[in-house]
Amino acid sequence: MDRENDIGFLIKLIYDDLGRVLGRRFQATGLTPSQAEVLQFVNARSGARTTLRDVEAFLGVSHPTVVGLVQRLVEKGFLVSLPDPDDGRARNLYPRLPDKLASDNPVAAAEIVESERILAAGLSEAEQKELVRMLKIIRSNLLHELE
Repeated sequence: MDRENDIGFLIKLIYDDLGRVLGRRFQATGLTPSQAEVLQFVNARSGARTTLRDVEAFLGVSHPTVVGLVQRLVEKGFLVSLPDPDDGRARNLYPRLPDKLASDNPVAAAEIVESERILAAGLSEAEQKELVRMLKIIRSNLLHELE
């Protein structure tokens, strides 16, 4: 089997490499790439009710994984997690950025935008759109198999 042309293997290599690149870029912030994704998601919702389930749906990961990510972000002082007044089982998440991540240094958003720029370097806008279209088909195929 020709592994260098194996779609699944290439996606795995890209995922691993992206994790290492983002890990280096986020090292100074005390965030992991996954934590940065959560923080960016909560920040982008601009105060709208954001629950653990919202984060689960956004990341496509399990509840225990989200609980761990959020717990570490709360411990590090990046998020506040409060009981939902309307649903005692739910937790609402709110950003709480420390001084080192003041509004003049939106690290999570900037680094994720930069990672997208790195990934798309050398691709035309049309090629980027086509790649996204194809990746969505691949993801849909996998989700269909999980049903």
